[in-house]
Amino acid sequence: SRKNIFTGIASALLDVSSQTDTVAKTTSGIMLSDTLVLPGMGVKQKVKSSRKDPFSGGVVWTFANGFKVIYKKMPTGRTLYYSLSLNGGYANVDDLCRGEGAYMSDFIDNSWICGMRGREFKDLLQLSGMTLKSRVNLHNTMISGQVKDRNAGLMMKGLLALAEGCKVDTASVKYYVESEKLCQLVHKGKDVRAALDSLMCPGYRYTSFKTEDGLRTSTFDKAESLFENLASKMNDGILVIVGDMSENELKKLLQMYVGEFRVKSVASRRPSLQYRPMSSWMEYSVVGYRNAAVVAMSGMVPMTASNHFAAEIAAMMMERKVKERFAERNIAVRLAYARDIYPDERFSIFVMMEGDCSQEEAAEIKKVLGECSRDLDERLIQA
Repeated sequence: SRKNIFTGIASALLDVSSQTDTVAKTTSGIMLSDTLVLPGMGVKQKVKSSRKDPFSGGVVWTFANGFKVIYKKMPTGRTLYYSLSLNGGYANVDDLCRGEGAYMSDFIDNSWICGMRGREFKDLLQLSGMTLKSRVNLHNTMISGQVKDRNAGLMMKGLLALAEGCKVDTASVKYYVESEKLCQLVHKGKDVRAALDSLMCPGYRYTSFKTEDGLRTSTFDKAESLFENLASKMNDGILVIVGDMSENELKKLLQMYVGEFRVKSVASRRPSLQYRPMSSWMEYSVVGYRNAAVVAMSGMVPMTASNHFAAEIAAMMMERKVKERFAERNIAVRLAYARDIYPDERFSIFVMMEGDCSQEEAAEIKKVLGECSRDLDERLIQA
């Protein structure tokens, strides 16, 4: 799936706020009966088709209402890992301000769900042994987490609760906006990824990074409209489940819940976006708490099947060349890359150098790139 420029390639290198996703142990005194406020079973849905998924090796179930599930059976210690992917993200939001889309992943925490505040809703699930997190991307929205297979019904109840509708929690949003404004002020200029993004494409409204001006009181009203639109067409997406639960047992359980999802006949479309990063090379220096140099390169490359694999090989060769070049200078080098298809087909490379490095040494990355384009040792490729 498409990630906005440098979100994927930089997060692994620079994101220090990543969180682990672990199932909470069921707390004594907390019973599944406490989740009775959540939606329950409905009319049993027939399985319209069942087939093997050639990509994952799992099974694809399409139910009578059009809702689709992929189940991959693997040894997971009686844990189910789930991910609900819906077609539609902040690119589908009208009148989006720069940086506004990045806040929409926090909508669930600042909404009312089944008469509970979003955070209380997630706490209830977690105390019952289930985790849930949401991520609104450029063109899709992901709801994911994990749960013990004995609580598989809770997974479906939680997803149904979201699909029934989330309403903005005005009081929570007010506090959130004030907190985020302060947070943006305190950490202004400290996120290298955000700085690169703003430098490379300053006028791009659909950035995946939060901006100080991107958050406003109407942001979560827009998010509410987006979630409502997605929830009205749950057949326009897919639920992926991985675990070691019996296929027949899981299928029978799903049949009792999926009929409660709202569906409609709809053709998915991705909005046409204009992404035009700056051309040529640009240098930018700033005083920081450590010596480091970051080099980002991006270019339009048709992502055909052959180019998809060629890009991976090119990144591997460049990483090897860069590490060889700076190995004796006590400079640590890390490289990541992204192959994007939306909003345009693009290949991007991100290099981070840490140590006693200078602007001149960072500029050598351009020389390494040139060397890779001219002199590829066949023995290295075979290695």
